[in-house]
Amino acid sequence: MRQQATVGRSITVQGPGLHSGESARVSIEPAPIGHGRVFLRADLPQPVPIPALVQHVSDGRLCTSLAVGDQQVRTVEHLLAALAGLCIDNVLVRVWGPEIPGVDGSARPWVRLLLQAGRRRQKAGCVALRPSAPVALEDGPRRALCTASDGLELDVSIDFPHPLLRERRLALAIHSSDFDAELSWARTFALQEQAEAMRAAGLALGGSLENAVVLGPAGVLNPGGLRGLDEPLRHKMLDLLGDLALLGHPLLALVRVEQPGHAFNHSLVRALLGACDRIGEP
Repeated sequence: MRQQATVGRSITVQGPGLHSGESARVSIEPAPIGHGRVFLRADLPQPVPIPALVQHVSDGRLCTSLAVGDQQVRTVEHLLAALAGLCIDNVLVRVWGPEIPGVDGSARPWVRLLLQAGRRRQKAGCVALRPSAPVALEDGPRRALCTASDGLELDVSIDFPHPLLRERRLALAIHSSDFDAELSWARTFALQEQAEAMRAAGLALGGSLENAVVLGPAGVLNPGGLRGLDEPLRHKMLDLLGDLALLGHPLLALVRVEQPGHAFNHSLVRALLGACDRIGEP
């Protein structure tokens, strides 16, 4: 099993949150062995650590939110996907604001900054999780099956009422060497009617064509179009990777999911926690 790793130096990002629209600042800082990925609301008078673990999930309707007590940080999934995709285990993420900046709606800006900061290996091995038996989950049209593997493989399928989202499927082995090229660039997306309904309900207040793909009846509303034909599907896979990071350990499994969504992903993570062997434990 590989060694644990942290970032080589601190990096800072500032921008509006995708859902709240409120400006926030984030500082990602090196952390010691065994620290894990931990958020801290630095804008609050008595901040408490918020570990990026499924036990602290507070909301999964439109994004992944974490909380300890009344302190919450929203939309952590893209940053967690970037950290997991680059195999960075230990960081302290200070947040000045209620939500992680949405940047361009993908994980690529986080990846580029993390690569600039560098990945520093630490003198301790990782403990990985591997399913001891198949783990299956079903909720209406959503289904998942996880089986043991030597690495992390994702097999994701979606089917939504839009020509670009009909019966799409993609399977990828997740490696830090090609994570940026394969997944990090895929932006969050919504159907035009969904985006309008969310705005009317006071949601997605920071969303725009600068940080989300909007699909109308006649096609993609963004001037530049899609970054790739299966960008929405790859974004669903990116979100799944970020939510699987809530295990707190690398996962050695083939994870097949139909119609993934944050709340369903969180249920899958909870099911996996009770059904995995710990690999590489001293």
